[in-house]
Parts: sequence; C-alpha cells; structure tokens
Amino acid sequence: MLSKFLPLSTPLQQAGEQELKFHLPKTATPSFLSWLNSVLDNHSDYPVTTICSIYFDTSDGASMLEKANSYYSKTKYRIRWYADAQGNLLPSPPYLEIKQKQGSARHKYRAPLPISAAELSVRPLDDHGFFDFFRRHCPSDLAPETPIRPVLELRYLRHRYGHPLFPSAFCLDSEIRCVRTNPAALPAPSGLPLDHDVFEQKGGSADVLPILRALPRFGARRMAISKYFLTLLQLQPDSPYA
Repeated sequence: MLSKFLPLSTPLQQAGEQELKFHLPKTATPSFLSWLNSVLDNHSDYPVTTICSIYFDTSDGASMLEKANSYYSKTKYRIRWYADAQGNLLPSPPYLEIKQKQGSARHKYRAPLPISAAELSVRPLDDHGFFDFFRRHCPSDLAPETPIRPVLELRYLRHRYGHPLFPSAFCLDSEIRCVRTNPAALPAPSGLPLDHDVFEQKGGSADVLPILRALPRFGARRMAISKYFLTLLQLQPDSPYA
C-alpha cells in the first residue's frame, strides 16, 4: 500500500462515495452527448471544462501495479487544476488530491495548493521541487509512506451533468490524452487521445440509476477504468500488463 487508509475525520474529504465508470466507444460519443443533453441538466457553473492532472507514483510503479493486479484497495496521488474547453486556465487554485478506492467506493482528500496553475503547467516533471511535494503539502498522517515522483500529465474534456431527482453527479470525459511525461520515467507522449471515452456516475448509489438505463444502446460497458493506467499502457505498448 502507498498510504494508510484515509481517516473519516480528514477535512475536505469525500468519504464512501460510489463511483461507477463506463467504457464508451468514441464513435458513439456524438450521439451519446446528444442523449445526455436531453435527459440530464448541464452543470450550472462549468458544464464543460478541461481537467489537467499530474499523476505521481513510486519508482517501481506501485499505484500502477495496484490497478494491474486488480487490488480491491487502490491509491492515487495527483495534482489537479482546471481550464475552459479551449484550454484557458480558470481562476481557481490547483488542488492536491489523494484518492483511495475500495471496490467502487472512494475516499478522497482534497486541498488547495499555494501555487498557481500557470506555474504547475510549465514546471518540468523531473523538477526536484516535485519530489517532496506531498510530504510538504498534505497532513503527515496522509503523506505517502514510500517516496513518489510525478510520472505524467493527463488532460481531457469533461462534460458535467446533474438531475433534479437524483442526488448524483454525472460526467463524460473525452479526448483523454497525455500531454507530457517525466523523461526519467516514461517515453515522450504521442499526443493522441485514448481510443475510447469514459462516462461516470458519482453519488450514493452502487447501482446504475434508472435515468441511465439506455446506456447499453450506445455500447457503454461498466468497467473498473483507470485513465492513468490506460495511458501508461498507451505509452508502453510492450508492457507485460498491456
């Protein structure tokens, strides 16, 4: 394990929320988006944003191996910031995030960082200032037990939705692509997006909500998807886990 299980008393933590993910063929995305817009409500503030995330891992890829070996408990460490649909940075701080999953239930610690998104977006991923980042910017009881380093930056377009009858959030992530890597860890990215998109239902229900019963019509399949893991496989096609 990279860290201890997140304590329920941790500030700014989402505890026990269910996260259901669905693999969606890219060819179905236009019709699927049209359907989503007809049955769900667009997010009131930021219906479409660009998600920018730097993922951290140990030198031997402990976080990647947790997914590859289908561990029930998995931990991800990342820094996340936001831009608009065209990639212009939004006026919000970057966030340090520690996300731990047990099955489909997730526990997440999230805290704003005293650094600008503009600076993070250009700082090289092999910069030594990153290497002790989590120990400096998160509570000591949540700091990773093993040293971690930045591995890659992932970006994708996120369409956010809600529904007045269901206390859940829904989002479609498309154009999922790696924009840069730590050269000490991975080869340079091709810039090509993954060959599929990801739809998510987040909330208290561990089951697919009735409003989404049409998902199979678009070829959507429920899967335990990790964008980070799939991007690593794209960058390392000869990996034994591919």
